[in-house]
Amino acid sequence: MSSTSARSNRPAPAARGWPYQRWVTPRLTLSGGFLMATRLVAFPRMRIMAVVTLIAAGIGAAWGQNAPQPGELPVVGGVSIDSKSAARLPLLTREDMRDDGSARIYEAVSGSNGEPPQGAVGIALYSPATAAGFGRIERYLLTESALRGRLAALLTLVTAREMNLAYEWSVREGAARPSGLEAAVIEVIRSNGPVEGLSRADALLIDFGRQLFRNRHVQSATFAALVDRLGRQGAFDAIMLLAYPAMAGVLERAVDQQPPPGWSAARLPRIVGVGTPTGRPGEFVALPERPPLPSDVHEDSYYRFPLLARQDLDARRKELFDRVVGPDRETTPRGPVGMTFLSAELVEPVQGINDALRTNGVLGTRLAEIVIAATGREMNSQYQWTVHGAAAAAAGAGQGVLDAIRNDGPVTALDERDAVAIEFTRQIFREERVRSETFVKAVELFGVRGTVEMAALSGDYLMVTTVYNALGMRLRPEQAATLPHRAGAPVGAEWR
Repeated sequence: MSSTSARSNRPAPAARGWPYQRWVTPRLTLSGGFLMATRLVAFPRMRIMAVVTLIAAGIGAAWGQNAPQPGELPVVGGVSIDSKSAARLPLLTREDMRDDGSARIYEAVSGSNGEPPQGAVGIALYSPATAAGFGRIERYLLTESALRGRLAALLTLVTAREMNLAYEWSVREGAARPSGLEAAVIEVIRSNGPVEGLSRADALLIDFGRQLFRNRHVQSATFAALVDRLGRQGAFDAIMLLAYPAMAGVLERAVDQQPPPGWSAARLPRIVGVGTPTGRPGEFVALPERPPLPSDVHEDSYYRFPLLARQDLDARRKELFDRVVGPDRETTPRGPVGMTFLSAELVEPVQGINDALRTNGVLGTRLAEIVIAATGREMNSQYQWTVHGAAAAAAGAGQGVLDAIRNDGPVTALDERDAVAIEFTRQIFREERVRSETFVKAVELFGVRGTVEMAALSGDYLMVTTVYNALGMRLRPEQAATLPHRAGAPVGAEWR
């Protein structure tokens, strides 16, 4: 019997006494561009919480915090790094999955021989439904899309370079060479070199990615050239190949994911002018008057593609439309779900991640919206602040929390849970890591799953905002720019 079939025939943990999750048929509503499902979920306790307790209590011996034990890596940033995961959290096994559904997700995202997934997908398994979305997006983009192989490798490397993601770079570079991506192209990306000596196609993709991350928008001519070369679906897949590693990278930053042994920082040196400037927190500048709607932005969608009509969809997209959006609507909704209909295989995983984190996550609506609003603040995103600042207020965040986020204010006077959530999010973007004491406190307050979901929310909305910027998403006329703009930060697509 093969190892795969042996795993499939093994009883799921639920059959050995773990309680099943109980699901109530969801009621879908539209919120922030996502379809929100109201569900009741019973979350069983997992045996891994014994390890979590040790982290939260700061017991160094259990995690090799004072003296690394055999088989462990040295302490990095004050919290021990697990030897197998090379991160602050250990890899989960199939036996850690709490029910049949979670066990099936584990099998779907694990390797062909059943080995635990590494990196962001492995971390996300602490929230199995989130891991399912991560795994499906990655599998489609890297192995099924028309851009799989060489072009996918190029685009993911651009993101790793722009965000200074050492782990992502090591993984993507390892896959790039077998895909046929030439060493000279990799070096141009790595060193921020000129693209003039490259093929027109490679130069276009690299320039598109650089504009997107450094300027938070892409010039109309560059966007049109991408669509001309790849078509609408190909262009959207290319944008997602830039945006997905950004989401993964946020999760990896939170758990201090280390690159493989032998990695040298010289392989991805920091370069001035690369990446997205966060600006100077607390120092603000006035925005210009609202600019006119660009000629390539459609009035129905307020981005560079029109809303898709149900009657014009092929059979696959129409089936998805009826199930995800509802047959009573005539067009795709504005926002991330509507956008993903440009590439049908991304509809369900993108919606699934948002559903797992905002609807079924352990943080609850109020705290989830606080994290999303704080992410919008760090991204200097007028659109995310407009939508999710209001959602946080409606969920009961309170004016003190909203003012602290909006104005880059101190969090010392806030409730401890709110303060830690905001500080956790700030550190991901401003310091490109989460300090060890903040990580430990987050685990103490929210548990490991809550901490992972908090990081995943930031990553999810970084991904969504990156897609918005690429598509030139604009505020509608009734939406004002109410987020003070940080000095030194680029003005995003929504106000250009």
